[in-house]
Amino acid sequence: MGSFCGKMQKKSQELHTTQSSNEKELQCALNDNFTPFKIIKIEDMTHNTKIYRFGLPKDQCLRLPVGNHLSIQCNENTSNTVTRSYTPISTNQDKEYFDLMIKIYKDGASYKLILCCDSFQNHFFLGRMSQILNKLCVGDEVLMCGPLGRIEYGKNNNLNEFRIGKGAKASCLSNVTKIGLIGGGTGIAPLYQIIRHVFENRHSKNNVECSLLFANHSETDILLFKEIEKICANCTNIKVFFTCTKVNNDAYHKLKKRTVFTYKQNYTYTKDN
Repeated sequence: MGSFCGKMQKKSQELHTTQSSNEKELQCALNDNFTPFKIIKIEDMTHNTKIYRFGLPKDQCLRLPVGNHLSIQCNENTSNTVTRSYTPISTNQDKEYFDLMIKIYKDGASYKLILCCDSFQNHFFLGRMSQILNKLCVGDEVLMCGPLGRIEYGKNNNLNEFRIGKGAKASCLSNVTKIGLIGGGTGIAPLYQIIRHVFENRHSKNNVECSLLFANHSETDILLFKEIEKICANCTNIKVFFTCTKVNNDAYHKLKKRTVFTYKQNYTYTKDN
């Protein structure tokens, strides 16, 4: 799960834009219809997370707008279809492939999320899509469509702008100077796209300050750690703070350059030296 908030100096305004010929040439490789994409590589990232690499036509890039995501559809059995949304972790400059980072739940029935409110209680079984993907091999195809989502960040490398909505009447959050991001687990994917976009355009005159709070169960569960560290080491405008539910004695050596918080049972965060 990931979320963001931005500090802006100007109210939302309506955008009326026309798609240029250059934009048409740079359209996303996805479309509104579910289209098959072939798995060309599967790599273990952690003990419960894999990277699935999908192939694209020769010299083609995915070109998914920053802030958007795609949808995957698979058949669970002869009667049930499962659809889930994912954000790639590859860049729009990567040719002929894109990567999805997916946490594998081995037994979906044992991961039951209970939402309790005053008058109702719902049960959601997690991991149905991941269990399907976990059975696939290189050469298998998966149906996808996109781009999806109502948020687009940094279009035309303008780091001070978020666009909300679709089409000519999309609203714009302009003059954004500070961005706050909060995410956990594989929810880092859309937030990683934002901080990497800020990093790749760090020499732009319209730069921003970006802070990310990234929560994980333990230090071994921190995804994209090396990639995030590299970004932070080369961009002073990006600050990242890791939180861990459980931290062992070696955690501070691994995270020595970052601020680490320990999650206590009373649901408060306390800084640990």
